[in-house]
Amino acid sequence: MKIEDTLMKLCPKSLRLPIKYQYHKIRNRLEQEIFYLKKLGGTRKRAIDIGANIGIYSYVLSQLYEVVEVFEPQSWCTEYIADYSQVYASNLNIHNVGLADFNGSLNLYVPVSQGDYSKFVRGLGSLTTGLGSFREIAGEKVSVSVPVRKLDDYNFQDVSLIKIDVEGYETKVIEGGRQTILREKPIIFIEVEQRHLDGKSIEEVFEKIAGFGYEGNFLDNDSLIPISHYSQHIKDNQNKFLSEQFPEKYINNFIFKPVV
Repeated sequence: MKIEDTLMKLCPKSLRLPIKYQYHKIRNRLEQEIFYLKKLGGTRKRAIDIGANIGIYSYVLSQLYEVVEVFEPQSWCTEYIADYSQVYASNLNIHNVGLADFNGSLNLYVPVSQGDYSKFVRGLGSLTTGLGSFREIAGEKVSVSVPVRKLDDYNFQDVSLIKIDVEGYETKVIEGGRQTILREKPIIFIEVEQRHLDGKSIEEVFEKIAGFGYEGNFLDNDSLIPISHYSQHIKDNQNKFLSEQFPEKYINNFIFKPVV
């Protein structure tokens, strides 16, 4: 049995999320961007975590923002977040729906796998929940129908930050939140990977966000570097990762700030 699984079984449910965070921190499994969140500024009113998975980012955001709206269609993932919020973080609001550019339902595909990043889901087996996608992915997977809604339908006010991690569905989420983005002008923290875009270029996603009046950056040694100066470097970096050359720093997280 994995050490992490043993820890989760031994500790109270309400503490499983912070213990998981600390375990991943000790094992150096946290993205460097998660430590940069406190430097982003803004009003610190409301953050929106889209594609929260088990809640690592939600946990950190709950300590930085007055309210955090958590969106994750996999209910078996948000159990840790719910248990933690009931005791320690009442500012976390959990929404077990996916976000898209329409209201309805979609099939969510989740890889079947074993390993350090897999999670056992009763009735479905061992899954890599962090790679769940509305794209039909290759390999062994399970498919579940989940509800989806447009972000704009929630009419959230005082939005300081939107974090998006949706495995190739970025432009659909953004289009469904068009009015929210234009009205609130939040910082947008987004994961974008060419391998998940099914023929669309990574520049198309960047241009989509820039069209709302934003400038994009990536984090390098605790400094923000403009995407516009390093677009080829970003593509080369991701191509190396795909060819299993594994660069020291994999560039897949981007921070977009509104142009003043």
